[in-house]
Amino acid sequence: MPDTLIVAIAASVTLFINLVIWLFCFFTLLSLLGLLSFTLIDKGLVTFLFFPGLCQLIYVIPIWLVLALKRRFTIIKGSALGAALTALLNGSYWIFLNAS
Repeated sequence: MPDTLIVAIAASVTLFINLVIWLFCFFTLLSLLGLLSFTLIDKGLVTFLFFPGLCQLIYVIPIWLVLALKRRFTIIKGSALGAALTALLNGSYWIFLNAS
């Protein structure tokens, strides 16, 4: 299998995992805010936007370490690309919300 295809697949899987984590955090936050009767804008928006970046660090770094031990550097490149794209999307959303 070509290296570029492996990198693309790893980046896609990383983006998909980040999307699932983001949705999980979103629905967890909505249910928590519903129970505590806070508004989304007042208390939960900062937490909601910050969780995907933290969750990504929690699972990506150990994966990179295991892959480095197995010498799977093309998969590391792909997951780094997916992590960078997630960080750019998350950062652009922060900028969008702070500008408006």
